[in-house]
Amino acid sequence: MRHANNIIVLEKSQLSPKYWGTWVLIGMAYLVAYLPMRVRFMLGRLLGRLLGSSKKVSHIALVNISRCFPSMDAKQHKILMQKYFTNQGLDLLETLMIWCRNGFHLVDNHVEVEGLDFLQDALKQNKGIILLSSHFGNVDMSAMLMAYIGNKYKLFDFSATYREQPNPVLNGFMKRGRKQYFKELIPVNNMRRVSQQLKNKKIVWYAPDMNVDKKNAIFVSFLGIKASTTTAISRLAKLTDSIVVPYAHYRAPGNRDYKVKILPPLENFPSADVVSDTARVSEFVERLVMEQPEKYWWILRRFKTRPPGETPFY
Repeated sequence: MRHANNIIVLEKSQLSPKYWGTWVLIGMAYLVAYLPMRVRFMLGRLLGRLLGSSKKVSHIALVNISRCFPSMDAKQHKILMQKYFTNQGLDLLETLMIWCRNGFHLVDNHVEVEGLDFLQDALKQNKGIILLSSHFGNVDMSAMLMAYIGNKYKLFDFSATYREQPNPVLNGFMKRGRKQYFKELIPVNNMRRVSQQLKNKKIVWYAPDMNVDKKNAIFVSFLGIKASTTTAISRLAKLTDSIVVPYAHYRAPGNRDYKVKILPPLENFPSADVVSDTARVSEFVERLVMEQPEKYWWILRRFKTRPPGETPFY
């Protein structure tokens, strides 16, 4: 799927019968995105229950939660997991909404921002900026809200990293939904392009809290467990002399309003110690999780890669 002047250009292979199911799901996504908000959130909760009923998915979530919160008993683990799946269902429906519609219009006048001065001060330094995000809450909404703030206050735009999907139809749908908010979408493994943007004093959004089993990853603690973590934030900051600005977003209790909290840039970062730098990035995500543990993406196989000789988690 290619895009030319906002017109979708399909590759012949994408019309293959093996992708018909994906096209049906995309059509349903557009229908759901235009339902009244009350109905969308009701469906989101139902979707969350459906996700939680999957043995494979619920197993991953339960393993993560029980390992990260060993002081909780089995009942507390189950309650946290149920809350998580409810939030995950809401996040998925919310994601479809902003992929299929104009998210800026949908959230206009419903966004509170705290700490904008930290980002404004960073912009004055005329350096590249890494917007440090995480898989806490709705990742797409988090990035879109930051793009909305930059657009509303006419302060900045930025590029966002993303992971390519093996299904070309799904990948095209996701890219089209995200592309409307960002200056550029950069595959997360295209470090050369990310570096170019930062060296040119641009802003790049990055969420580094996923399991990494290739080079440029080290084990640092995440909620008391050794987790294979990318060293990209430290390496990019050092290579491009960029500033790292962490932030997070929160959905208000009524599900209509949002808050974006921008934190002070990481001080003395990067240091001469990549392990220490990567641990600091991990600690940022930890603090978010401890605030609202039901908002983290517990279905990620965050601990898939284990140190040599250690038994697999999943």
